[in-house]
Amino acid sequence: MSETIAMGARTLPGEIDPGALFSLLIASLRNASALILDDRGVIVWRCCRIGRLLCHEGEVIGSRLDAIVPGTWARERYALIDEAHRTGHTKSLYSIWLGVRTVTRFVPISAGGHAWTMAISESATPEQMKEELARGGDAVCSKVNVLGPLEVLTGRELQVLALLGQGLRPKEIATALNRSISTVEGHRERIGQKLGVHDRAELLLMAQRAGLRLEDADAERGVLALAPKR
Repeated sequence: MSETIAMGARTLPGEIDPGALFSLLIASLRNASALILDDRGVIVWRCCRIGRLLCHEGEVIGSRLDAIVPGTWARERYALIDEAHRTGHTKSLYSIWLGVRTVTRFVPISAGGHAWTMAISESATPEQMKEELARGGDAVCSKVNVLGPLEVLTGRELQVLALLGQGLRPKEIATALNRSISTVEGHRERIGQKLGVHDRAELLLMAQRAGLRLEDADAERGVLALAPKR
């Protein structure tokens, strides 16, 4: 009988590399990426897509998050990792990353006397975010967003775009924001100019892809700088 590797109540044949198998499973999920951090917050494993996702041109293994991405963005995630290990519960964090609404789940793993963390990120729909946040508990919304192409917009323009994404018409947006219809129309025109998008349906799609909420206009903006190649 071949040697086996225990995995909970099931086993894998010893000839199968669990790490390679896990990488293959993650790669098969079109919108998902993953990494594993040790108890010092250092990345010890990552899937092949993580470098592109983080816009990092070098190898990320051996680095801390705060050496790769905006410091405030990284600190928020480290705090959630600490909470996940303190409570023993997976924590979910919704944020905007490069113009796309994502959810990252921090899974605490205790093995070999160490506290490991698996972080799995995937794109999220506005409905998914709304439902999970409404349940409360282990899901929260980030206070820091990396807006990507939406970075050029002012806070007020983000609010207008958010309401456009919710299907509101200019008159309804004007009422919601206590502004005139002409002011709202002016904002919408400038949004299109800044984003290079003049089709209302395409603007709506961008807002929905980001899962924009009114609150995002007040969130801190993380500025992403590409790290040099090593």
